[in-house]
Amino acid sequence: MKTFGINLIGYIGANLGLGHTAREFARALLAQGIPFCIHDIDPGQARGDFDNTFGHLAVADPEKLPYEINLFIAGANSLGHWVFDMASKSSNRDRLNVAFLWWELPDMPDHLIEAARIFDVLIAGSEFIQATLMNSIPGIPVLLARHPLTIPNGIAPDREKFGMPRDSFCFCAGFEPFSDPERKNPFAAIQAFQTAFPEDPDTRLIIKINNAPEAGTENDQLARLYAMAARDTRIILLKKNLPYADLLSFYASCDAFVSLHR
Repeated sequence: MKTFGINLIGYIGANLGLGHTAREFARALLAQGIPFCIHDIDPGQARGDFDNTFGHLAVADPEKLPYEINLFIAGANSLGHWVFDMASKSSNRDRLNVAFLWWELPDMPDHLIEAARIFDVLIAGSEFIQATLMNSIPGIPVLLARHPLTIPNGIAPDREKFGMPRDSFCFCAGFEPFSDPERKNPFAAIQAFQTAFPEDPDTRLIIKINNAPEAGTENDQLARLYAMAARDTRIILLKKNLPYADLLSFYASCDAFVSLHR
């Protein structure tokens, strides 16, 4: 019989939204006094090893995870890749396998549905995702859980720190070069900005690029973004990876957030 506690599995240390979500779950478990350890997955493209707050709780071998509950934090599109493989390695009949999944569409493809059946319980962070999972994967309990969230103290605007004009109206948008560019859609954000404000010198669009690769190693989509931005001096590209508190300070420095996420 395994010891009560949770094996938290995911991109725990990565500079990704899913990494931040996993760290928020770790903070919630810590606040509730629930025993847990982590098994950190490296997402590749030099995006791992960004935040090692919980590194002292890491267990490297999935077969040696000590607790009776496996909690996976993942996008559903990972079900056919590392999640299925990791669940197979870390599962046995003494463990409860749970997945907190993110998904953006009302339907799921068959190969993800079949992969999800390895879990005993699914958890959704919104009613939309819960309905999708319940409709797509009948027979497995799907729970609704609020996303844990902590805001560090002292978050305040600081335009000078981020190279933003003091008196301009600043829009901001985000882009992850290793995600789907058509889904994140930074190009349409630029087009919308230029359509709305074709010649207004007192407006700016700041695009926060997460995990920007080194110069000379850009992919085609990132090169396209750089070229579009270079043609308009009002567009600022912020390419430095920021700790969570600094990222929130950047958002607090902006006047409006633009998302044409598909």
